[in-house]
Amino acid sequence: MYGTRPSLLQGPLLAPGYIVKSRRHEPLPPGWWRTRQRIFKRDGGRCVHIRYDTGTRCPEKATHCDHIIPGGGEHDGNLQSLCEYHHNIKSSSEGGRRVHARKQANKFKGHPGFTS
Repeated sequence: MYGTRPSLLQGPLLAPGYIVKSRRHEPLPPGWWRTRQRIFKRDGGRCVHIRYDTGTRCPEKATHCDHIIPGGGEHDGNLQSLCEYHHNIKSSSEGGRRVHARKQANKFKGHPGFTS
Protein backbone atom coordinates (compact mmCIF):
# COMPACT_ATOMS: atom_id res chain seq x y z
CA MET A 1 0.00 0.00 0.00
CA TYR A 2 2.97 2.34 0.31
CA GLY A 3 3.07 5.00 -2.35
CA THR A 4 -0.30 4.10 -3.82
CA ARG A 5 -3.84 5.19 -3.30
CA PRO A 6 -6.19 2.34 -4.22
CA SER A 7 -9.73 3.34 -5.13
CA LEU A 8 -10.91 1.62 -1.93
CA LEU A 9 -9.26 4.41 0.06
CA GLN A 10 -10.62 7.34 -1.92
CA GLY A 11 -13.43 9.28 -0.40
CA PRO A 12 -14.59 12.71 0.68
CA LEU A 13 -12.85 12.48 4.04
CA LEU A 14 -9.41 11.55 2.72
CA ALA A 15 -7.15 14.33 1.54
CA PRO A 16 -5.99 14.12 -2.10
CA GLY A 17 -2.78 12.12 -2.29
CA TYR A 18 -3.29 10.65 1.19
CA ILE A 19 -1.14 7.55 1.67
CA VAL A 20 -2.12 4.87 4.16
CA LYS A 21 0.83 3.61 6.22
CA SER A 22 0.18 1.00 8.84
CA ARG A 23 2.00 -1.50 11.01
CA ARG A 24 -1.15 -3.52 11.66
CA HIS A 25 -0.67 -7.21 12.29
CA GLU A 26 -4.30 -8.18 11.83
CA PRO A 27 -6.72 -7.31 9.04
CA LEU A 28 -9.14 -4.43 9.43
CA PRO A 29 -12.64 -5.44 10.51
CA PRO A 30 -15.35 -5.65 7.84
CA GLY A 31 -16.85 -2.26 7.09
CA TRP A 32 -13.94 -0.37 8.70
CA TRP A 33 -13.81 2.33 6.02
CA ARG A 34 -17.51 3.12 6.50
CA THR A 35 -17.05 3.17 10.28
CA ARG A 36 -14.02 5.45 9.92
CA GLN A 37 -15.94 7.91 7.75
CA ARG A 38 -18.90 7.86 10.17
CA ILE A 39 -16.58 8.73 13.10
CA PHE A 40 -14.91 11.53 11.11
CA LYS A 41 -18.35 12.93 10.26
CA ARG A 42 -19.52 12.65 13.88
CA ASP A 43 -16.43 14.58 15.04
CA GLY A 44 -16.77 17.26 12.37
CA GLY A 45 -13.68 16.09 10.48
CA ARG A 46 -11.42 17.60 13.17
CA CYS A 47 -9.07 16.17 15.76
CA VAL A 48 -10.88 15.77 19.10
CA HIS A 49 -7.78 16.14 21.30
CA ILE A 50 -8.28 18.79 23.99
CA ARG A 51 -5.20 20.87 24.80
CA TYR A 52 -4.23 20.64 28.45
CA ASP A 53 -2.92 24.21 28.64
CA THR A 54 -5.88 26.03 27.08
CA GLY A 55 -8.74 23.54 27.29
CA THR A 56 -9.45 24.09 23.59
CA ARG A 57 -9.89 21.49 20.90
CA CYS A 58 -7.12 20.89 18.35
CA PRO A 59 -7.98 22.76 15.11
CA GLU A 60 -6.27 20.24 12.78
CA LYS A 61 -8.05 18.00 10.28
CA ALA A 62 -8.58 14.43 11.50
CA THR A 63 -6.56 11.84 9.57
CA HIS A 64 -6.78 8.87 11.97
CA CYS A 65 -9.69 6.98 13.49
CA ASP A 66 -8.24 5.86 16.81
CA HIS A 67 -9.33 3.39 19.48
CA ILE A 68 -9.72 5.24 22.79
CA ILE A 69 -9.06 1.99 24.66
CA PRO A 70 -6.81 -0.35 22.63
CA GLY A 71 -8.54 -3.70 22.24
CA GLY A 72 -11.77 -2.16 23.55
CA GLY A 73 -13.79 -2.93 20.44
CA GLU A 74 -14.87 -1.30 17.21
CA HIS A 75 -18.02 0.39 18.56
CA ASP A 76 -18.46 4.14 18.02
CA GLY A 77 -18.04 4.92 21.73
CA ASN A 78 -14.47 3.58 21.61
CA LEU A 79 -13.42 5.47 18.47
CA GLN A 80 -12.20 9.04 18.07
CA SER A 81 -10.84 11.25 15.30
CA LEU A 82 -7.25 12.42 15.70
CA CYS A 83 -4.79 14.40 13.60
CA GLU A 84 -1.48 12.78 12.66
CA TYR A 85 0.42 14.60 15.42
CA HIS A 86 -1.89 13.58 18.29
CA HIS A 87 -2.29 10.03 16.96
CA ASN A 88 1.49 9.58 16.89
CA ILE A 89 1.84 10.89 20.44
CA LYS A 90 -0.92 8.59 21.72
CA SER A 91 0.40 5.53 19.86
CA SER A 92 3.95 6.17 21.08
CA SER A 93 2.73 6.50 24.64
CA GLU A 94 0.76 3.23 24.41
CA GLY A 95 3.80 1.43 22.98
CA GLY A 96 5.98 2.73 25.82
CA ARG A 97 3.50 1.44 28.41
CA ARG A 98 3.52 -2.03 26.80
CA VAL A 99 7.33 -2.16 26.84
CA HIS A 100 7.41 -1.04 30.49
CA ALA A 101 4.84 -3.68 31.49
CA ARG A 102 6.82 -6.39 29.68
CA LYS A 103 10.03 -5.33 31.45
CA GLN A 104 8.27 -5.34 34.83
CA ALA A 105 6.93 -8.85 34.17
CA ASN A 106 10.43 -10.12 33.35
CA LYS A 107 12.17 -8.20 36.14
CA PHE A 108 12.04 -10.94 38.74
CA LYS A 109 12.61 -13.95 36.51
CA GLY A 110 16.35 -13.76 36.93
CA HIS A 111 19.07 -14.67 34.50
CA PRO A 112 18.22 -17.70 32.32
CA GLY A 113 21.70 -19.18 32.88
CA PHE A 114 21.18 -19.50 36.62
CA THR A 115 18.90 -22.12 38.08
CA SER A 116 17.61 -22.20 41.62
